[in-house]
Amino acid sequence: MFGTSEDDKVFRHLGQGHYVKLWCVRGMHVIGMVDRVDWACRQLVFDHPQPLPSRGMNDGTTTLVPFDHVTAIRHYVSASVAAHEIHLETLRVGHPVVIGFPYRDGRRPGKQPGVLHHVDWSRRELVLHGGGESRIIAFDSVASIGRRSGHVVSGDGAPLARQTPDWVRRYGGGWSSGSA
Repeated sequence: MFGTSEDDKVFRHLGQGHYVKLWCVRGMHVIGMVDRVDWACRQLVFDHPQPLPSRGMNDGTTTLVPFDHVTAIRHYVSASVAAHEIHLETLRVGHPVVIGFPYRDGRRPGKQPGVLHHVDWSRRELVLHGGGESRIIAFDSVASIGRRSGHVVSGDGAPLARQTPDWVRRYGGGWSSGSA
């Protein structure tokens, strides 16, 4: 279908241990850690699809995704960032949340309650309103994201915009940056 080496350029940066979301033909998608890139067969191999334990990690299955079936790619810097982005997709603007921060430099982990105002998928940041101020928080500085219950939702409850891929396959072949 897309057999040129130019079409394979986005796969050259992937390798064992990389976390990705792949949008595939027929509306399918795969989220997980790449086990290996099989260049001879032109496919990605996932031994543990889905980085979230509650969604099948370590279930012993292998998923093969041919390069030709991939229509878009999103690369994550770590499993925790992948898990947070997947969890963020389930939240809505205006929902009260608590953001947990990791243990750093001898300090105890912190928490920031607030109302989810905006998520910028391309910059991998979210905006949280709380205590009369707004705070921009980078995905990779987050240890956990939880919903707060028992609070009134102050917003329209609109669904978040969907994730944007890093690379999108162009009609007729080739790839373009997802942000372009």
